[in-house]
Amino acid sequence: MPAPIDLGSATDASAPAAAPSASSRRWALLFYIIGVALLAAAAWAVLGQQALITETWHSARAAPWWLVSAIITLPILSWLCTNGTYFTLTRHYGQVGWWEMAGLIAAAWLLNYLPLRPGMFGRVAYHKAVNKIAVRDSARVIAMAVACTATGAAIMVGAALAVRSVAAEDHRALMMALVQSGVWLLLAAAAAAVRAVAPAGLAWRVLAALAWRFADMLIWALRYWAAFALLGKPIDFATAAGLAAVAQVGMLAPIQFGVREWLIGLWTPVMVVGLTADLVNRAIEVLIAVPLGLASSFWLYRRRTAAAALSRAPGSSTGR
Repeated sequence: MPAPIDLGSATDASAPAAAPSASSRRWALLFYIIGVALLAAAAWAVLGQQALITETWHSARAAPWWLVSAIITLPILSWLCTNGTYFTLTRHYGQVGWWEMAGLIAAAWLLNYLPLRPGMFGRVAYHKAVNKIAVRDSARVIAMAVACTATGAAIMVGAALAVRSVAAEDHRALMMALVQSGVWLLLAAAAAAVRAVAPAGLAWRVLAALAWRFADMLIWALRYWAAFALLGKPIDFATAAGLAAVAQVGMLAPIQFGVREWLIGLWTPVMVVGLTADLVNRAIEVLIAVPLGLASSFWLYRRRTAAAALSRAPGSSTGR
């Protein structure tokens, strides 16, 4: 657990408001245990397929450099898109910097691998203590972000089904790329148009957040496309888009691990292949989240400490 973010000393004023109840903690711990069990079961199912492991290893070794690079860099782009969603919505309620929010998202990404999702509560507490954003407003942001996820997933599935029904197989990938890109451009244009009319309102921010979430889902589709390609089991982009939508639904579950992996496995014609692909994605996420989350946590701690020292300095508005 990265120590730099102190949910007690740094955020005493807001920690009680942001902390879950005893009953919620018990349920969260139970869900965490179930998730770990589901993740272990997924790994066990994959490890029992020696032929698949051997085939996957040979395919990964022969993979082109750009495919390996994509698998590593796409989660970073996903982090930035998630940051765009929360940054856009949170700025309606208070002042927070782009990279400040990015650091909070990265730290929460890492901390949420622990029981009780301390990253989410830590971010809410930080906003209350540092950015002077009320807990209820942070809760509104989370609710809107979840709504954007559900809406984006529904749009992506609808577009994928529409393309599958009207496009010939030879042109399906190109049409899917055009349709999904067109949806994103439409969302971005709508957000810009509403902002021009009502820049102080929340409507344009919700549309912009939805555009960020949809861009993130496109990245998730690319991540699944790349993961299956790395395994030597390529899928088309329409299938990858469907898997991306399924993954978003899985991540809305209260269970932190395992649900996404098993949903992808069950959605794939060969379950163990889907499990393997998502375990690859999970492993890459952890490898990125650990250094990024630790560095962000340390930076936020230093930033918070410097701001507190400045506020106590003689001659400052709060230090007199």
